[in-house]
Amino acid sequence: MFRFCFVLCFVFLLSSCESESEPQEDLETSNFYALTVGNSWTYNYYRPNNQTGELDLLNAVEEILITEETEIDGEPFFEYQKTISNNDDCSICPDNGVYLEHVRDSIGYLINQDGVIRFAHKNIEDYLISENLWGDIYGVLSILPETISVQAGDFTAINNKRYGVSPSEDNTYEGSDNKYYSNGIGLVKETIGTVIQYNIVLEKHLASYIIN
Repeated sequence: MFRFCFVLCFVFLLSSCESESEPQEDLETSNFYALTVGNSWTYNYYRPNNQTGELDLLNAVEEILITEETEIDGEPFFEYQKTISNNDDCSICPDNGVYLEHVRDSIGYLINQDGVIRFAHKNIEDYLISENLWGDIYGVLSILPETISVQAGDFTAINNKRYGVSPSEDNTYEGSDNKYYSNGIGLVKETIGTVIQYNIVLEKHLASYIIN
């Protein structure tokens, strides 16, 4: 009888520990994109140097600040205020100025106010980003995490590859872009080029950040 009671208590304690640990796992991924008012990120732009094989630092600086939480069509969104400055030597970098975009986490997808998917951190299925006359652009989550080293530090991040598909032959173009997000930190690195031919023309690296 004593042995039966002991086993029963052990099973009860084990099930209690398991039930308490599940919310902790949810908590760790509940704010993957670091969507909190006051969070900010600063990025530097780099251009690949074909002669040296290195990345040349450009003057352009991008600063993103989450300024407020608002509601659009009954859904909660966070306002990204993006400020581009010092862009005096890069014609393909964003123009100097202040730009606003509203984003939210929709079941693991980072989407903007127009419903365009910016990133996916759960679903491994290919997702449509935009439709164009020359072809459609898709994104897909790479399952395996990678270590990304930038000025702000070393991060474990997952990648979304962006690629294009030809409308006439339904073939995938050779080029692709990549976005690397780290859990609870946000975007840490992005390669920018053309999805038609493999040609990385810019890289955007996280230089510093403030997470509340």
